[in-house]
Amino acid sequence: MKSVLRAILATSLVMTLSQAVTVSAAKSRPHLAYWAFPCFTTCGDANFQPEAVSGANASMSSSLEPDASGNLSGTTLNAFGLYEARAALTLRTGTGGVNNGRSLTWRVNTSGAANLQVSFAARRSAGGFSNNQFQYTLDGTNFVDFGAPFDPSADFALVSFDLRKVRGLDDNPSAGFRIVFTGGSAADASQYELIDNLQVTGK
Repeated sequence: MKSVLRAILATSLVMTLSQAVTVSAAKSRPHLAYWAFPCFTTCGDANFQPEAVSGANASMSSSLEPDASGNLSGTTLNAFGLYEARAALTLRTGTGGVNNGRSLTWRVNTSGAANLQVSFAARRSAGGFSNNQFQYTLDGTNFVDFGAPFDPSADFALVSFDLRKVRGLDDNPSAGFRIVFTGGSAADASQYELIDNLQVTGK
């Protein structure tokens, strides 16, 4: 009788542990791509040298004018893994506000993934870009506005976009995203917006 009871208890324990592992795994959202923007002064002509952690083919580009001033300090908000709060991507308005209407674009091969979400930490100076339109593309060429433009606060805060209902982004090797920046100062070229710890996740 005791051996039967022990067998029942053991089976029950295994089932309980299996259920716990299953529940825990269900909460995980694999990173398809992540950019930490760790550099300060050696950032190249486009003012960024993304440090990417990617489970998919991913790339990033900027149409903003090169900025020799380098990047400002970042944050641990929305950081992935053991990345430090080093630099943040620093996007300045430029002389005469030349960077108004320009964009930051990143492409992520989402083959085998669904239920996409994009998130990052952002803040701006008083004259930095106050009108930022997030967009996505299904074909790598044509971009579609998603939601209303966002306006970063003076302190780092999380900006996130839930794209789970945009089914065309699922399992799509041509998927991509973009932010178009406007509302920046035309009088002070040093005004800026900071973006850090940009994640694209799916499951």
